[in-house]
Amino acid sequence: MRRATRYLLTSYIGAFGGSFILFACIYFLIDYSLNIKQFLSNDVVLIDVIIYFFSFYLMHLDFFLTLSLLLGALHLLINLKKRFELLAFQAGGLSLKRFFA
Repeated sequence: MRRATRYLLTSYIGAFGGSFILFACIYFLIDYSLNIKQFLSNDVVLIDVIIYFFSFYLMHLDFFLTLSLLLGALHLLINLKKRFELLAFQAGGLSLKRFFA
């Protein structure tokens, strides 16, 4: 694997992982705040709450993955443009068409 490819992948995976974890935390906080009354009134055990959140998170996983992939790519491109690395890739002979493929 070339050094540039490894650099791009590590930057992208970091942005993707960060946004994925951020969406998970936001989802858990919003869902918990909406359902806390039901949890407290039914005397639900903590393991049941965890299973509930996990199952509902898996139901919406396609949305979270898609949004995280998009934001990861956007974050990578913005950082490459801001630090003039995209221009350096073009000066090195890599066309934008090949870069995005």
